[in-house]
Amino acid sequence: MTVPGWPTGPGTAWTLQRVPPLAAVLAVVVGMMVLVGWVLQLPLLTRVVPSLPAMMPNAAAAFVLAGTALWLLGPPAAGHWRRRLGQGLALLVALFGGVVLGEYVVGWRLGLDLWLFRDELAGAGMRFPGRPSPHTAVAFVLVGLALALLDADRRRGHRPAMVLAPLSAAVSLGVLLGYIYQVRYLYGMATVTGMALHTAVTFLVLNTALLACRPDRQPTRTFIASGPAGLLARRLLPALVLAPIGVGALELLGQRGRLFEPAVGTALTTVAMLAALTVVVVVVVVTARDLDRLDHARRAFHEEFLESEERFRRVTDAASDAIVSADIDGVLRSWNQGAERMFGWRAEEVIGGPLTVIMPERFRALHNEGLARVRRSGHSQLAGGVVELVGLRRDGTELPIELSIGAWESKEGLRFSGVIRDITSRKRVGEALRASEAQFRGLLESAPDAMVIVDPDGRITLANRQTEQVFGYPREELLGRPVEVLVPERFRAGHSLHRGGYLARPGVRPMGAGLQLYARRKDGSEFPVEISLSPLETDKGTLVSAAVRDITSRKQAEEALEEARLAAEQANQAKSEYLSRMSHELRTPLNAILGFAQLLELDELHDDQREGVGYILSAARHLLELINEVLDIASIEAGRFRLSLEPVTVADIVAEAVSLIRPLADQRGILLVGPAQTCAEHVHGDRQRLKQVLLNLLSNAVKYNREGGSVQLACERVAGERLRITMTDTGPGIPAESLGRLFVAFERLGSEQRGIEGTGLGLALSKRLAEAMGGTLGVATTLDQGSRFWVELPLVERPLEPSTRQQRDAPSGREQLEHPGPPLTVLYIEDNLSNLELVDRLLRRRGVTLISATRPQLGLDLAGEHRPDLVLLDLHLPDMPGQEVLRRLQADPETAAIPVVVLSADARPSLIKRMLDQGARAFLTKPLDIRELVELLNDVAAERDRAGSPSLGPW
Repeated sequence: MTVPGWPTGPGTAWTLQRVPPLAAVLAVVVGMMVLVGWVLQLPLLTRVVPSLPAMMPNAAAAFVLAGTALWLLGPPAAGHWRRRLGQGLALLVALFGGVVLGEYVVGWRLGLDLWLFRDELAGAGMRFPGRPSPHTAVAFVLVGLALALLDADRRRGHRPAMVLAPLSAAVSLGVLLGYIYQVRYLYGMATVTGMALHTAVTFLVLNTALLACRPDRQPTRTFIASGPAGLLARRLLPALVLAPIGVGALELLGQRGRLFEPAVGTALTTVAMLAALTVVVVVVVVTARDLDRLDHARRAFHEEFLESEERFRRVTDAASDAIVSADIDGVLRSWNQGAERMFGWRAEEVIGGPLTVIMPERFRALHNEGLARVRRSGHSQLAGGVVELVGLRRDGTELPIELSIGAWESKEGLRFSGVIRDITSRKRVGEALRASEAQFRGLLESAPDAMVIVDPDGRITLANRQTEQVFGYPREELLGRPVEVLVPERFRAGHSLHRGGYLARPGVRPMGAGLQLYARRKDGSEFPVEISLSPLETDKGTLVSAAVRDITSRKQAEEALEEARLAAEQANQAKSEYLSRMSHELRTPLNAILGFAQLLELDELHDDQREGVGYILSAARHLLELINEVLDIASIEAGRFRLSLEPVTVADIVAEAVSLIRPLADQRGILLVGPAQTCAEHVHGDRQRLKQVLLNLLSNAVKYNREGGSVQLACERVAGERLRITMTDTGPGIPAESLGRLFVAFERLGSEQRGIEGTGLGLALSKRLAEAMGGTLGVATTLDQGSRFWVELPLVERPLEPSTRQQRDAPSGREQLEHPGPPLTVLYIEDNLSNLELVDRLLRRRGVTLISATRPQLGLDLAGEHRPDLVLLDLHLPDMPGQEVLRRLQADPETAAIPVVVLSADARPSLIKRMLDQGARAFLTKPLDIRELVELLNDVAAERDRAGSPSLGPW
């Protein structure tokens, strides 16, 4: 530790540093030895000399506490808890002395004297056994307070410990003089215990150590200073202390030895004092001479210092930075022009004031605490370092600063210098850079893909958190390693070449376009990836940013989707085949039922027979309607339902539907009211399917109405450029809990219990048809008041002329069959005998020659041999499908001109369209409609006549 004003050389510092711990050990050892002496009854330890006073056991214990306290408090940098413990022990010592004084002054008998060694002390023949002397108590009070207040702040220019320690030393010194001069009054009184010799010596050592603990404080600082005052103190103090003691000792020895008379003793004392004063005068003269030399040296040094200070001031004033200095108490001592420019204060305004004037209020308390630590320890941890702080200008604004701190010893003590630089611009640049970097890192870390940045040498310089999760490497393990560590081994050799090629032509582009890329995890497993590359230009060259996306899940999803697509296609194909088979299998027997029933209906029958045939036809047609609706729903769900979407005139469709439903309404006494307006709008839809939806809704409104009720139709425009067609009935309404099942297939909501005929498919099919045409179908109902159904379809902005349909006043089927037509030859290729029989009976009534073939090849042979006017062809044939038969007929020049009509129970729209596209004249579905077949035969005959073929009779 360095103290200002110490003599040159390390010896004094080393000595002073060793005094406090040695004195502490001595005090503890003396106290312990005295206690041992009391235990063992050894007067040598308790009294030193048998005739002298003994050290009391409680005093010995107090010395142990005082020595321990000095050991704890001696180091200037003692820790907080060490200081608190040491101060507590010191206060116990002072309290002990105070209690003893109280016992003497007030007359207390607290029994403190006999706490230790009661029996040994009771027989000692003392007035107060075990009680230390009054001056011992005073010395303990003084030394205890000096220890407790060792680092207390100044009080009127002096620290308390530096006053209390000399006072305690003076008490012990007076006792020692009593022992030297053998004056008992100085070290003890007859009625009380005296201060023991080793007690006085121990007090003197403790107080000397207290003064040596803090050599930077007075009076120790003056005594050890290298200046004139220190030199004079060190030379005069021994003479002033030892000369009176020596003279007094000589006079006392002469008188006690009766060597001379009192007058002679007085004369000798005077001569000795004059000699001592002469020595003092000589010391003063020599010291004055030395002081004169020191003064000359000081003047020269001062002039040199002033010159150096002027040079330093000019240099500092020329500096752009603020350069200031302050003492250990935080008082400003210098202030250059750079500081004036930076903080706005002139030098004369701040020098001598606190350094905190350039500190924000929130930092001042912390600054003062730091200075207090420096004062206690004698050094600063910040000296020689550079720190960033916040400064305060005169106008109250704050600025970021960089402070370089230096420390040096001056004659006034420890000083600090600071070079302060305004780093506002640097901070702004740094903050912008950090913000940009933080934003970049934030984007990098928040990226959903693994982000890897590679330097020109192919080494990884940065990786985000997602990289750790994707590849399984800790981020620290990847940094600095070649990027090829993430590439499967079989691709590594080629990867470095590709990397070089990219650096030659950098740009933002995907890596390995059109190729399947793979990456490698830490565990060696490979996975498919997509990689996007971007160049980053830096001062270190071109870095490459690679965004790596693990597409394992996508690949699995694509594979699963492809499998699902194939499965769906297979399911759709299976469903299509099933529908085709079901259509064929269901319609084929119905064809025979309906066909023969229609033939029976043409015969002369009794009324009961005709009624039975009517029941057969009604039930068969109902079953046919059910089959058609089921097949339509299945086609819609399979996505193969074909619509002919065109602008449709709503008025025509509504009129047709009303005319068809009106007989049913009249039969039940239901008033059917058409729309008040003409519904002269056009919607985008399929004409036949829209009529089917309206017929279904009107039929339900009539069937589920009450007797004598009404059905009201209305048309209105609604939002979204749509037209709503509404049918409102006066029926019983629908319960709210049943609305969720209203559009479920085969769900009749209890209608079968009321005897209402139906399939439960009408509403389900109507809703799907409306949606297939881009519309909606909705319902609103009130119990006991009725229901309101509506269908909405998109309006067509440009109305088109309604298509005209050729209507022919054809006679009824009965009339057509009763009048034979021209002779035609028809070839029917069919493997079902009942269907052959039905068509044969039908055509025989018309005088048509029928050639039948149950095998496809036989049919081809007969067609080539007879060249019929028409070929009826079934599709589900053994050995060869009907499509192939049609292809071969058209491929053969002999039969290519013969019209072919497909007659099949498979009524799929896609199949019908495909057969017509392949060249079929028409496609008739089973069950066969006799009128439709008769009309087709008439058309074929008419075409034959127009072509010039001879007619064999009237048609």
